Amino acid sequence: MKQPDIFSLFDKQEFDVDGTATITSCEREPIHIPGAIQAHGALLLLDSELTIRQVSENVADYFHRGAASLLDQPVRSLLGDALAAEIAIRFGDVANQQQFTASVAGASVQEWHISLHHNQGGIVLELEPANLRKEISLSSYTALINNLQATDGIAPLAQKAAEAVRELSGFSRVMVYQFLEDKSGRVIGESVQQGMASYMGHYFPASDIPPQARTLYLHNPSRYIPDVDYTPVSLLPGVNPLTGKPLNLSLSSLRSVSPIHLQYLRNMGVGASMSFSIILEGTLWGLIACHHRQPLHLGHAQREACYLLSKSFGTMLQERYRREEERMHKRIMQVQTPLLQRMAQASDMASSLYLYTPTIKDLLDCSGCAVCAADGIHLLGKTPTTEQVQELVAWLHKDVMQEVYSTNSLASEFPAARAYTATASGLLAIAVSRIQREYILWFRPELVQTVRWAGRPDDEIKTSAGSLHQLEPRKSFASWQETVRGVAQAWKPVELQAARDMRGLLVDVVMRVSGELNLKADILSRLNLELERSTNELDSFAYIASHDLKEPLRGIFNYSQFLLEDYGDKLDEAGKEKLSTLIRLSVRMEQLLDSLLQYSRIGRMEIHKTEVDLNQTLQEVRDMLQQPIDGRQVHIRLAEQLPTICCDELQVLELFQNLIANAIKYNTQPQVEVEIGCRPPDSTTAAWTFYVKDNGIGIEQRHFDAIFTIFRRLHARHAYGGGTGVGLTIVKKIVERHGGEIWLESEPGRGSTFFFTLPEENKEH
Repeated sequence: MKQPDIFSLFDKQEFDVDGTATITSCEREPIHIPGAIQAHGALLLLDSELTIRQVSENVADYFHRGAASLLDQPVRSLLGDALAAEIAIRFGDVANQQQFTASVAGASVQEWHISLHHNQGGIVLELEPANLRKEISLSSYTALINNLQATDGIAPLAQKAAEAVRELSGFSRVMVYQFLEDKSGRVIGESVQQGMASYMGHYFPASDIPPQARTLYLHNPSRYIPDVDYTPVSLLPGVNPLTGKPLNLSLSSLRSVSPIHLQYLRNMGVGASMSFSIILEGTLWGLIACHHRQPLHLGHAQREACYLLSKSFGTMLQERYRREEERMHKRIMQVQTPLLQRMAQASDMASSLYLYTPTIKDLLDCSGCAVCAADGIHLLGKTPTTEQVQELVAWLHKDVMQEVYSTNSLASEFPAARAYTATASGLLAIAVSRIQREYILWFRPELVQTVRWAGRPDDEIKTSAGSLHQLEPRKSFASWQETVRGVAQAWKPVELQAARDMRGLLVDVVMRVSGELNLKADILSRLNLELERSTNELDSFAYIASHDLKEPLRGIFNYSQFLLEDYGDKLDEAGKEKLSTLIRLSVRMEQLLDSLLQYSRIGRMEIHKTEVDLNQTLQEVRDMLQQPIDGRQVHIRLAEQLPTICCDELQVLELFQNLIANAIKYNTQPQVEVEIGCRPPDSTTAAWTFYVKDNGIGIEQRHFDAIFTIFRRLHARHAYGGGTGVGLTIVKKIVERHGGEIWLESEPGRGSTFFFTLPEENKEH
């Protein structure tokens, strides 16, 4: 999270205090600048000189000094020289929140949990007493994670996550709350204490969590309210002296909560609350929401364990969605491939879609399909009548401009469809030719649902006076049922993409028939584009997965270190060894993630081609690698002068560096010999062929393909200097992105020769 984003997000939004009783007033409440904090900690705002510029008024409760007397004083006068020096060191390196524990002499509490973050030219320092400790055994935490990992399916995973967080936290009720497309929410997993109301399967209206609250959840993923009846602690002065505006507490863990939300919790019978955001690919998917009947004070370590578990749940949830999408994509491709083969051979494109199995209807999960072609309308499965489809196509032609259109409530957009909601409440349509009114329509039937709301969704916020803070949230959360009709199962992104791809292929066929394109060339082009898109998506997934996994991994590493440092004297040698192993495995995992990031970077970077003298490139590599290793001499020899070619200089340098480094690494000879040579283009190939030959240990032929697989090593992890097994994968990627090929010749004990081609006239990939 980049700091400027969250602090500027609300700048252009208007917040009012006009006291109107509409939902809009709640949506415009400035919850990011409450001017106060919760009472379970203290807050200081420091400038770049570490001078106290703003302070919470309860500082006297902890440090026996009045808040006003601290203003414009150096922070060391309050916290001591050692802690001030620690803050100074961390001041220049606070990209996200930094957290640590420290002692303060003379304070009412000896040990403190401290968090720091940059805030519009200053730094916010938050202090919480660290006198609450609950030991969480590594084995029990690992068991919870393993239990989640072993759970298949999204709903069972959500249920297990709710149970795990409740076990860690001790809250009376824990819910996994998923946001829906209309911003309402649904509880899909819950663990609740006997006697407390259950909201499993219930829906909550979008107004319960207004837009600015969802924005804060996206940027500050954890929130804790130990006592909903706390008295807000004001900041002194009321305005941030560094900006002349109220202090923006968007990233603060102590931020005082909206009085409307506090009353909402009281109305719900809640005395304490905690929540963690579930963020998938930069989007707020939902929350893990924790409620307790009475106030509940948890130590930071216990809250951090719950947060790390919620992060792990988010990662596992993303993986379950990916698996589900892969299964759907595989099924779609099993239908699309024979359809394409028939289309490529048929003289009548339309008939190839509906006369033979599989049909175009089988491409998507639907109850019926209509092929609207020049020779008429052809119906498959359960559909509206031919006349109704004709009316529908006329409406699409006149009022819908999208080439791919979808809805799961057709009657709400096309009233005439009320006559056939049972058959076609859902519609996915692609326009093959708008001029000829040629469409393909997929239908889904009405899915009658009984939706259980936690209270009436139209129970609006009320007010009795002219102040925003007198707005009152709804008081009833009693189950209220609503029957929803005229709505079908929503179309999933992978289905929409399949429809877009199919439209592109069909348009190509139409253009071929009209003499504008050659069919086979177009289908090949489309398939290449599909392959390129899939490859790009895989690269993006590798980057996102490896990048996002590093944060919870660092949490596991840090948490293990904390356990070893703080509880080392309570563990036997076996326990210490297990913790040390966990730390070592975390480091190993981070190395693998770094390699995955490096691999995805190669796939994501644009190729910048220039004229490159490969002799100079090779000289740079020789300067880096031609050094004695373990007393052995390294001799890198150039068999002939290398050419000047058009390529990406940095990527080709990395290509030679990886191949030559491997030639040196996997070599047990007293003198390492590496030879580099080339062959110019000839009548059989329009590419330069290069080779890197060594006198190393060699490779068995059965491993020739495997060595280019990511993370595949042929030897023990620490043999030959160790490594992650990504080097040759990167080499292959670079060669292929330049339009070339790579192969090898090798025998065990007789060295290896790696060959690769770089075309003389390259085309960017």
